[in-house]
Amino acid sequence: MKVVDSFWLAFGLLGLGLGSQLPTSIAEASQTTATVATVLVWSSGNLVYVYPTVSITGVPACGAAMPYYSFSYSRPMASAYLAALLSAQARGSTITIYGTGTCTDQSISETLDYFSIN
Repeated sequence: MKVVDSFWLAFGLLGLGLGSQLPTSIAEASQTTATVATVLVWSSGNLVYVYPTVSITGVPACGAAMPYYSFSYSRPMASAYLAALLSAQARGSTITIYGTGTCTDQSISETLDYFSIN
């Protein structure tokens, strides 16, 4: 199935009130708008941790205890993500972080999917 077809299928299901039939990870993915308090690069785990200045809400159960998002430094865009996050932190810019709804890169924190600098 093409991505476009998947989008319209999901859109149609939501329009029919059948959104609860979609995978739960979509509903459980968090979205946080804040400035960046801390960016921690942990070489032992090949991970980057992003701590926003506000509490993260709407996280999946696997990441509910952790106050940060994480992503693996081995991801294709990891260097660009890290540079942009550090830039946003240095400038004090507000960003919106979107989680994946899963704890893929670290089993105890929601994986950062993408973000926008506002």
